[in-house]
Amino acid sequence: MPKSEPNTLCIRVKPEDGSLLRLYFAGTERVTGDFDGGLDGSWNASTKFSDRDERVVDIVKKATGISSGEADVLEASWLTAFEDKTWPGGAEDLYFKPSSEKEAITPPPIIRAQISTIYFPLDLILLCIAVGLYRFKKRAKRRAGNSNALL
Repeated sequence: MPKSEPNTLCIRVKPEDGSLLRLYFAGTERVTGDFDGGLDGSWNASTKFSDRDERVVDIVKKATGISSGEADVLEASWLTAFEDKTWPGGAEDLYFKPSSEKEAITPPPIIRAQISTIYFPLDLILLCIAVGLYRFKKRAKRRAGNSNALL
């Protein structure tokens, strides 16, 4: 039997060359990821979101089909979202452990403004003003003519 060689192939791509990997971890607390067996052991993903939300429990139940009687699922209300721009990154295994940082990370809200434009037909407005001025001048001329006839 040939001797098994350790897996020394570790390819890291540049952020502009790689794909985006988004990974969501539902657990009881904020976690961080590290590679096992890699060159430096650290995973260079950024944490985009990490906070407690009770809706995560229902999502995990629906996604896994686990019944509500299992205690681990009922406590998994902390969601952590990672983004790795250097994926694919090699052949190491990725492990998660509790993070030393415990504060929540929430991105700023996305504000989507809905601008509604109301169009006014300028030609129709100008036509109405012109007709109004014409009628006003015609009426003023008639009144001026009637007042001269009385004198």
